Amino acid sequence: LFTDIADVVKNVVLSKIQESYIQNLHAKAQPVFRSFISDLEKSGWKVIITSGNRDSKKQAQLHKDNPSNASAGYSMHEYGMSIDLNLDNGEIYLNKSSSADKWKASGVLDIAKKYNLFWGGNIAGYYDPIHFDMRNLYSIDFLRSKAIAQFGSAENIKGNQVNLS
Repeated sequence: LFTDIADVVKNVVLSKIQESYIQNLHAKAQPVFRSFISDLEKSGWKVIITSGNRDSKKQAQLHKDNPSNASAGYSMHEYGMSIDLNLDNGEIYLNKSSSADKWKASGVLDIAKKYNLFWGGNIAGYYDPIHFDMRNLYSIDFLRSKAIAQFGSAENIKGNQVNLS
């Protein structure tokens, strides 16, 4: 009984954390990622979002820590158009160190394709399998130019608030 209660509490807490990540994404991205996550869960995966929207200061620090990460102003995360996630179905745990073959065999990429999401395992020169974004719909150059036009400079960008019309 205690285990059942602990699982319920854990699931409620995780759901609230997941929702906070999604609510900080761009309004155009929120329904896409909610549906993607819902389909993942329906297919038996427990979804653990590890990153969503981030500001340019955080992106600059990530790039400084690892130059393979996108520079500030050039990450889909800064525009609220991507998430990073780990997945667990009780038998398989998929994370950053999981092989491309494991990710491909999981069925997750087929679900991502349904939503026209780009998979970070296909980033040239940088394997980032936990990353899913909307670059197939919005290019980084388009997002950046809209953001600079709206906010005046790259430093002032509030990417998840960029007007895309």
